[in-house]
Amino acid sequence: MNDYATSLAAALPGPAGLAPTTRRSLGLIDARLDWVVSKYLAAWNTAGDTDRLRHLQSTWNEFGSFEDPLVRLQGRFAMNAHIAACRAARRGVRWRVTSDIAHQQGRILFAWAVLDGQGREVLVGHSYGELDAQARIQKIVGFFSSVSHSRAGPG
Repeated sequence: MNDYATSLAAALPGPAGLAPTTRRSLGLIDARLDWVVSKYLAAWNTAGDTDRLRHLQSTWNEFGSFEDPLVRLQGRFAMNAHIAACRAARRGVRWRVTSDIAHQQGRILFAWAVLDGQGREVLVGHSYGELDAQARIQKIVGFFSSVSHSRAGPG
């Protein structure tokens, strides 16, 4: 197991007493990455600043960076403010992951969609991310594949 996998396995919550290699073989690394991305998207789907920040505190490195075709920012509080602005510009939308989460050596890749109130896709794209040693997002770069309106996120 490489250094990143060892540190990630050690940081995982899981059954007590299991060695990192055993925990990895049980798929807990995949489960942790799914959880991180799920909580990240939950932040995009949360209207309240306090609740949204709670999601980001568990998944976003304090100094994490974010960029997409419309913005570049750094820090958890800047990310929270950006999500709030996107939500204000597009009331009633929700974000969802539309692919498996590919991962390798502390990097993630996934597809996502923004849906309007009727469940229609208004924006789709991909996000590339890098994780820190605690499996928190330290960088997200978002790519828009299809845009019907501007400023929809999640990068």
